[in-house]
Amino acid sequence: MAVPKQLFKNWALLVIFAPAIESVLFTLKWRFAFATAAVFAALTILNTEQHTVLVVSMSVLMVYLLVHYLLRLKVAFRPTALFSNIADFVNDMWRGQIDDYKRKDYAAHTGAGPQQGEAYEKKRIENLKTLYLHTVMWSFFAKKLNETVSSRRTDLYFILAVLYSVVLSVLIFGFEYAALAKVDPNSFRGAENANLWSFMVFSFNTIMHTGFTRIAPNSDWAFALGNLELFAGIITLIFFVYVLMTSSKERYREDFKRLVHGLDQSSKEIERFFEKKLRMRLIDAEVKLVEHDPTFRETIKSFGRPRLLWMQN
Repeated sequence: MAVPKQLFKNWALLVIFAPAIESVLFTLKWRFAFATAAVFAALTILNTEQHTVLVVSMSVLMVYLLVHYLLRLKVAFRPTALFSNIADFVNDMWRGQIDDYKRKDYAAHTGAGPQQGEAYEKKRIENLKTLYLHTVMWSFFAKKLNETVSSRRTDLYFILAVLYSVVLSVLIFGFEYAALAKVDPNSFRGAENANLWSFMVFSFNTIMHTGFTRIAPNSDWAFALGNLELFAGIITLIFFVYVLMTSSKERYREDFKRLVHGLDQSSKEIERFFEKKLRMRLIDAEVKLVEHDPTFRETIKSFGRPRLLWMQN
């Protein structure tokens, strides 16, 4: 139960990763199929010596990496985002909730039986409670999400996106080098006793533009792969960092702030309805609700409302 509790406690951080979760869910089938093919290709490289099979497996892995880069570019330059779409809905959400309250309140007024009866009063209190919960809930969510974006936890989303691209590139090129060494043992110098881990280290050093490895390319294909990984490193560490950490990041934060503003605006509009139409402040509504249901006191506290003297009685 510890994991669900932590997820609930850090729900605002989960919201930050909502775009990534949405992308995975909507493309789950083909992502799973493509990832399965890539894993199968990698396992094939480890367990076969047949040149044709190795070349096919290398091609599958390279296509998988290329598609990953194209998806990263698509996400970076996508004109719309999840938060932007939600914000458009949230901005006018309060209208529907107020209309729903009016409709239910009218139904309570025109229903059968005496208006001053217990059933009538119960309906009015339930309607008031629902509207009140909308107010404090949107205010609570807006506050927590604003704290999250202000703490710069949103940077974690972009850092992990770039880190994933680097790790994926290192792994795939490591398998590519290992396969090439099987196809042509003379492709690399210093790789006579090299294993997969040795080529992973070589791949990491290549993408990082360092030379802390004994292995070096020795054939045209090895040089071609090495230069291709150098190019991938430039794209990942410079272009992707620039796009994801500047333009895409700013649009992400802007859409996120629009969502927070929409939630806060909905809360304020409903609170304004309380004051102008119902002739009561939120504190008056709280007093009324607690009078009819003392246990509602805990619900009010859970949304961070001020602890008032009457709540302690």
